Amino acid sequence: MSKIAVVTAVSAGALFVSPSAIDAAELMRYGQQSDDVKELQIVLKEQGYFNDHRATGYFGQLTLSAVRSFQADHQLAVDGIVGPKTLTKLHGDSQNEEPSFPNLNQPIELLQNGSSGEKVIALQVELKQLGYFNSRIDGFFGRITRDAVVRFQRSHGLSADGIVGPKTKQQIAIAIGTEAIPEEVAPPYEPEETLTESNLSYGHTGERVSELQQLLKDHGYYQGAITGVFGPATERAVHALQAENGLAVDGIAGPDTMNWLQGNEAVDPDSDFAYGIGDTGPVVQNIQLYLRDLGYLEDYATGEFDEATQDALQAFQRANNLEVTGVANKATIDRLEEVHVLPGEAEEPPPERPDVEERQELIYLASTLVGTPFVFGGTTPDGFDASGFVYYVYSQKGHSIPRTIRNQYEASSPVERPNVGDLVFFDTSGGPTYVGMYVGNQTFVHASQSQGVIVSSLEQSYWNERFIEARTIISQ
Repeated sequence: MSKIAVVTAVSAGALFVSPSAIDAAELMRYGQQSDDVKELQIVLKEQGYFNDHRATGYFGQLTLSAVRSFQADHQLAVDGIVGPKTLTKLHGDSQNEEPSFPNLNQPIELLQNGSSGEKVIALQVELKQLGYFNSRIDGFFGRITRDAVVRFQRSHGLSADGIVGPKTKQQIAIAIGTEAIPEEVAPPYEPEETLTESNLSYGHTGERVSELQQLLKDHGYYQGAITGVFGPATERAVHALQAENGLAVDGIAGPDTMNWLQGNEAVDPDSDFAYGIGDTGPVVQNIQLYLRDLGYLEDYATGEFDEATQDALQAFQRANNLEVTGVANKATIDRLEEVHVLPGEAEEPPPERPDVEERQELIYLASTLVGTPFVFGGTTPDGFDASGFVYYVYSQKGHSIPRTIRNQYEASSPVERPNVGDLVFFDTSGGPTYVGMYVGNQTFVHASQSQGVIVSSLEQSYWNERFIEARTIISQ
């Protein structure tokens, strides 16, 4: 099959570009397989019509249903065939409006159950910084990561499907401030006049803040160091607690927030859990999706744990030498994640990731320090400057690294493409004068003078304009 909208349409950066190209397009219909179908599935998925795990490029029953639904919603002939009229509607009703579709020269990459690699590491670090991810950073998108994504999506008004697509990525970027004022020129915080003496909020310091951080940590909302400084990480932890527990979401630790912290039991990270008949929610839906992909459940995932789900789960438990209870406890869910693969991926070997354990250990340690305040010349969790932060993290993991930015630059080797844990250098006042650690997905963790240890985007204009290069001290 030849390319739809002719080859020039793709080279122009979008699938649907002009009426003349649309008129010349070939029809797409059931049974076809091509890159054009894959691009169609991406656009339908963005508009909420195509709900499969990934864009496969095969025009099958799911794509047919998605096209028919789109046609019905837009008063088109419901024939399941993608021709000029359907393409025009997908493109948009106005020829003068900028298309809302992504640049298809840069295909959308979704992060979801089963994903792995440096982009998942970056996601986990960002979610940890925002207070939604409270587990070990391992670069694997499993149940815990999915639950963290769902919580973030719910608290930000997104569709809570546990899949990280463009909208969720954009909202995460906004939430961690990568599209806000650069850290070096951020205005100082001025407390609101309405705050009472008993409230704790951004900018406060002291023993009471340390007690708040410990309570937040005990309940699984805060993962940083106990610094006694109410900074961005503490504020995000308070936000997350309030959003998940029906409190006013203002980031201020007032009487209601403190009463909740002091009146509820702390989280035991090793405690068991179970899902059974009558339970509902995204975790149940995820269990159903796993059972479906493994052939134990029919093609539906309602999010309601019913008898069909129980029967399917019992069959899975029986086949995997687990206690046959029909209840999804930790052992059963762990086994589901262990054996689950997405349809069509069973024979694809996992990608090789050199030095993955060593690099993940570095980033995990760095992520636990998010929220630590900036201290000029600091090299301990009481406070860091830029090179002191890098020096501390690498030294704690057995790496010999110089103390100053200039010497760190000279002791490292340039790399064409940064890997997780590599150093990224910036020219802020002549030559390499600022440094951070690459987290993945075009983000890095660093000790900012105005906000302490944070995660920022290399694509933010402030950093992009000052970026020199990435370098490594880890043996390849």
